[in-house]
Amino acid sequence: MSAITPFSRAESDSLSPVLRQLLQSAFARLGPVSRRDQRIADLTRRAKQLEKERRRLAWGPSYEVRLEEERRLRAWESELGAPSRSVIAGGKFHVYDLVRSHGIDVPEQFGRWHDPADIPWDELPDAVVIKSAFGAATRGVLPLRRVDGGWQVATRDATVTSEQLTADLAALAAMRKVRPPFGAEEFLDDGSGTVPVDIKVYTFYGEAPVARLRRVIEHRPGGAGAHRVVDRNGTDFDTYHGKPTDPTIPLPGALADLFDVAERVSIVIRAPFSRIDLYDIRGRIVFGEVTPCPGSRGGFGPALDITMGEAWERAQVRLWCDLAAGASREAEWGPLGAPAGEETALPRVDIQAPAAGHTPRPAHKGAPTEELPPRAAMRERTPAGQDPGDAEVLVPRHDARREAP
Repeated sequence: MSAITPFSRAESDSLSPVLRQLLQSAFARLGPVSRRDQRIADLTRRAKQLEKERRRLAWGPSYEVRLEEERRLRAWESELGAPSRSVIAGGKFHVYDLVRSHGIDVPEQFGRWHDPADIPWDELPDAVVIKSAFGAATRGVLPLRRVDGGWQVATRDATVTSEQLTADLAALAAMRKVRPPFGAEEFLDDGSGTVPVDIKVYTFYGEAPVARLRRVIEHRPGGAGAHRVVDRNGTDFDTYHGKPTDPTIPLPGALADLFDVAERVSIVIRAPFSRIDLYDIRGRIVFGEVTPCPGSRGGFGPALDITMGEAWERAQVRLWCDLAAGASREAEWGPLGAPAGEETALPRVDIQAPAAGHTPRPAHKGAPTEELPPRAAMRERTPAGQDPGDAEVLVPRHDARREAP
């Protein structure tokens, strides 16, 4: 193909060979120059977007920024040997006792053992969950079904023996990835035949703007899962970590009640932010996990990050107001009381009593001031007649520098 020039053939023939070659070379470079200019424009536009995002994160409300700050604070707490501010410092079974004292359902307990070698595998139900009191990212949590020759971990096909499970738990304990005691509890069955959908509610001291529903595909640390992000009305947010969410994950029938229970727990544990995991088991609301500092980053996108950041700021001020008015900084035992031996570990407070100092949420961005749900009303929304003792609880020992998503 001949080179393109702005000259006619006759004019081109009249040019000297040297000049003609120079012109042809110059016009041949126009394509690369044009692509270069487009690339420069794209990079300039991206740089402006990044600068705008940097300014937003530096000067505006942001859940991600607050979460990173919380991780750093917890790392310094560990480094300096400061007392833990988290309710999970006492372990998963302590948290069970705490939420159960407020009439919130927790798993039926079959026994606890300090040494995994003492677990009576032959006496356990055919479907059971084994978990350690301390451990993160599903380590030390084994949802099991009995099969010929041993057990199967939910979502896996391999059969493992009781001896193998004992050795695995002992090895995790030796590496200090989990800590005893080890408990056996009810395997929650939502009718799916596998691990139920985990409803992770992001709570800010009595306020919960969003929940993430997670369907487990592979039960292991960092295992695959599908996600759906919704508000209390079931309105979807379309992406999580930049990928489309899964609208086929079913919404719980009592979604608003799940949000209410999570908000209630967040007030009990006296934290401006906590992720509260719950389960909907055939209409029964059961307690899941308390995670004070989730490991995943950048999942919700700028708009929701701002909403959650504002919620965190409001929560911090509400908590300060309650503490200034004389509320205890520690988590509260409920009206059902603490188990024997733990009565002095935490103060006993009836959650039906109104919080000292405040009830209104501050208005923001022109939104009308709204009242926080009275604690008594929140308590009444919990399904009545439940026997405390039925739920999947994963309450990891937190290490801010190592926690996996």
